[in-house]
Amino acid sequence: MLAGHETTANSIAWTFERLLRTPATYDRLREVVRSGEDPEDYLEATITESMRVRPVVPLVGRRVQVPWQAR
Repeated sequence: MLAGHETTANSIAWTFERLLRTPATYDRLREVVRSGEDPEDYLEATITESMRVRPVVPLVGRRVQVPWQAR
């Protein structure tokens, strides 16, 4: 039971930490949620990106599927 609550709490905390460091994104998310429209797409994208940048389980590996080049 502890592991389920701890990982969720960590994910939420890191999401807010990232949002507070990017005020434009935070403002956009608030606008989308308060607009009364369906915020699901933007909200899901925000959470997914937060979990990608700060994974709850940091030992998860990723493999690039297509070649890329840093700019």
